Amino acid sequence: MFSPYCRDYIDIAILGKEGTANVLSYIGDGLPFVSEELRDYPLFAKVRPYCDNSRGTNNATSSIESDIESPKHKGSCKLQQNAARSIETILLPLNRHRHYGIVSSVPENDIPYEQKIPKAVWRGQYGKPSSSNRDSDSMTTDDIKYALVSQNLNSTLIDAKYSKHIKDAPTNLVGQYLDMSQQLKYKYIISIEGNDVSSGLKWMLFSNSIVMTPSFTWESWSMEGMLKPFVHYIPIKNDMSKVEEMIEWAESHPDEAKLISERSTLFIYDLLFHPNSAEDEIRIMIGIMERFENNFGHDLTRRNKSSRDNNPLLQHVQWDKHPSDRSLRFPSINERVKYVMGKWYHNNNNNTISMARSNVQKISSLEKLNDNIGDYIASGHLFIANGEHISECAAANSTYSHGIRELCQSSLPEFDERNTADLKSNSFHRLQESDGYPELKLAEVSSWRHDEKGMKESKRVLLDDTVKLLCYFGDCSHDEEHYPYFARHRRSDEAILWPFGIESSSAITKTSYLHSLDVPFDKKHLLYMTLDEVIREEDEVYEVVNKVQIKTLLSHRYILVSERQDRTTNDLLWLLLSQSVVLMSAERQTTSWLMEGLLEPNVHFVPVVASDHSNVTDTIKWCKDNTEKVKLISERATLFVYDMLFHSKAEKENEEVKFQVMERYSELFG
Repeated sequence: MFSPYCRDYIDIAILGKEGTANVLSYIGDGLPFVSEELRDYPLFAKVRPYCDNSRGTNNATSSIESDIESPKHKGSCKLQQNAARSIETILLPLNRHRHYGIVSSVPENDIPYEQKIPKAVWRGQYGKPSSSNRDSDSMTTDDIKYALVSQNLNSTLIDAKYSKHIKDAPTNLVGQYLDMSQQLKYKYIISIEGNDVSSGLKWMLFSNSIVMTPSFTWESWSMEGMLKPFVHYIPIKNDMSKVEEMIEWAESHPDEAKLISERSTLFIYDLLFHPNSAEDEIRIMIGIMERFENNFGHDLTRRNKSSRDNNPLLQHVQWDKHPSDRSLRFPSINERVKYVMGKWYHNNNNNTISMARSNVQKISSLEKLNDNIGDYIASGHLFIANGEHISECAAANSTYSHGIRELCQSSLPEFDERNTADLKSNSFHRLQESDGYPELKLAEVSSWRHDEKGMKESKRVLLDDTVKLLCYFGDCSHDEEHYPYFARHRRSDEAILWPFGIESSSAITKTSYLHSLDVPFDKKHLLYMTLDEVIREEDEVYEVVNKVQIKTLLSHRYILVSERQDRTTNDLLWLLLSQSVVLMSAERQTTSWLMEGLLEPNVHFVPVVASDHSNVTDTIKWCKDNTEKVKLISERATLFVYDMLFHSKAEKENEEVKFQVMERYSELFG
């Protein structure tokens, strides 16, 4: 299902590479049903509802136009708006191949206007019409198609039939299939919308024929809403009454009719083939993404929370004394992926490890971890990620503690093995046959449809069939040291780091009020305080717990941080962000998503002896003698945390790091 849109989303990825706003997009026909809380968010999509309330304003220039320009269109606008559930969409030229690819072949298949058969033609797919009688404005596309075909069986001016290859269509309504070149022999081509816009409308408009169509209820990148009746097309009613009269009008007004054909051709020519059209499209898409970023991204000159000049956490930073280019002071995405994965960035085990589900099920020491997962989640032991159990743990009515529930919530959706994608069956088979493409595995419920046609139309495949071991607490390296596992902390390289609970952690919460408790560097006490003096260690929590203690700590210029054997302290994050200077060992054993191992002595912190901190007094004396240098160390530490969590690019980059870690894990161990 995604494959027709791949090229389009590559464009979006390129355009949005430097942006900070998350792009919510929809792939497919029509628009999706979304919950009430999502309807206020911008959605990128192929189409959006269209209704023209100006229709029916009685400004027609002739009786035939007045007859078509019925005030009933206002009612259909309201119905269309309700049907779309008030979703506001931003249009993009999605699924280009289907909607625009065939247009370029029109000239080689078309014939001059004067040589065309003076009749109207329509071929399309059968859909069961509504059983109830509907008025013109509430007719579905299936109703409109049925009205066209059924009312013109004996017409000498209209050749309208369902294509013969369509199943379930009544036999008397089915005609011979006509490809584009055969339809172009007719002077008039009828266009009717399907699931959304008519995919064939573009080639019809570009041809020498005249398009006849009911009012548009959808618009796309092709700007159907800007097409004008009797300028670019001949309008017809939804109930298909008087279609023959419209043809007769066109035949009796040959000059006006031919102008309609020429103007529609020019419209598509200007859109797709004019010498400036390609450049225009690029400029429009860039303009859309720039406007989107300006409205919804982290604009550094306008949004206080992202502006370095207005951010209270950065007021003390002397920017002219630090690298202005973030890439010179903070690791790249690729460097972070390597750091996070540690030794598992390369599967260099003598016996190459496989974490494929079929293989893990054969390893008794791993398979046993499937037992009593509920107990393992709350313990300091490894457990196999199980989407069902983690979802139960993450639920609001979970029996687990608040802290454990947050860890489970942060594990979704990445560690839910039930995640799937839907592919059209032909795409599925094509990928299966591709050289070098990983084998696709069908999900347990292997189609989005439950009827007998489901598996013929689409295949539901697993996004990732690898087994993942998790460790929420403590040091799990002694459990299964020969297999990769995901953890909040690691010693050496035995775990893949993951930010379990970091977004909801108290450390992040403390940064939100840090500026109100912190004291300027020059006004702090010229003494040091040990973090252990105010730390609490209870229920796997190792951190300062109240604002009074935080304020006391931050009144000191120097704060000594000790390393715990099996984990880092959550407080290191906000201590580095503060204007105080962190004193800690350069020989750290434990690291986390914060990448403590990349913190450099005398750049981000002042080093002390690891074992007993015996040189603290001498270190403080050095700091007092080098006040300006120490101040820059404090500022650089602030920038490290800022670049990781609060910079305009931080959120997007953190998600990209997680994505690449999962992608590499699947590639190496799947």
